[in-house]
Amino acid sequence: QGVSSAASDVYKRQILDIDECYKVQGHHAQASLGAALALSEEQGGNGADLLAAFTLGFEVGVRLGNFLSPRVTVDEQGRTKGWTGLVGPGQGVHAACTAASRLIGATPAELADAFGNCAQYMVGRDWSRQWGRDTDLGTFKYADTGWNAQGGLMAAWHAREGIRGIRDIFDTDSYAQVFQGVILDPGAMLAKLGSEWYLPDTSIKFWPCCRWIHYALTAFDQLLRRHALRAEEIESIELRSFPMIPYPRFADDGDPPNLVAATFSFPHAAAMVALGVPAGPEWFSDPNMRGEAARAMRRKVRLANEPRGYDPATWGLEQQVLKVPSRACLLYTSD
Repeated sequence: QGVSSAASDVYKRQILDIDECYKVQGHHAQASLGAALALSEEQGGNGADLLAAFTLGFEVGVRLGNFLSPRVTVDEQGRTKGWTGLVGPGQGVHAACTAASRLIGATPAELADAFGNCAQYMVGRDWSRQWGRDTDLGTFKYADTGWNAQGGLMAAWHAREGIRGIRDIFDTDSYAQVFQGVILDPGAMLAKLGSEWYLPDTSIKFWPCCRWIHYALTAFDQLLRRHALRAEEIESIELRSFPMIPYPRFADDGDPPNLVAATFSFPHAAAMVALGVPAGPEWFSDPNMRGEAARAMRRKVRLANEPRGYDPATWGLEQQVLKVPSRACLLYTSD
């Protein structure tokens, strides 16, 4: 109650994948919320218990992300650094585990076992191997939220039942043995613990597509609005953004084979904005996935690397924000 109409519209869009974003580090709030909702309902908890469990789960998720991988940046050669594919499932299952442990009243020893169990119960550990190599990974999204919520909840309950986990999972190279390529930084995990909270810094995606698409897409939307352009006036669209843009996942301008593929397609997102389709479920209706108007517009979209994206100074690290230098260029005819 009391939520504005505009905010309500944003929430409705997010029901499609429930992907909040903490500085493009990964998605884990939904796993924490899923576990907290399920247990609160099952145990007859109140709103305060639910919010406390969710918040703690979210905070642990971010801190684990800080522990495993530095924030995303780009080096002088244009290579992305930070945010490995390992962060998502690790954050999600531990966030859910924290929320569940709070609600069942886990002891410190049980929580330590539960976190150790999480290393065994993670799902999607190898999804990064698939990233960018196929435009269609089916209708299962990487680092599946539901499985992470279930895995975290299981880890908490099993610890309560006496299942021992690796209690020093964060204190040794145990995590490095679970995954290869992680950067273990205990200082980043514990920095300002108890005095700094990360939840206020998260964001809700405005467009129902991958967060990496939002930067160039917002520039494109602003161009359309500024010049009051109609779809039929657009002859070509060039979107320039981050160095991962050449991956087939982002660049495919054919008919998206399913909803998941559509959410990672720059051409599809641009087509929806150009055609004036309201952000939400209509982006994934059959006419907009396979209709001729959307198909023709997707074919007008081309992607390119934004030159500023190769300069680490433009990524906002000194300001403690994540900027992704992007722009949109249009060729159009007008009466």
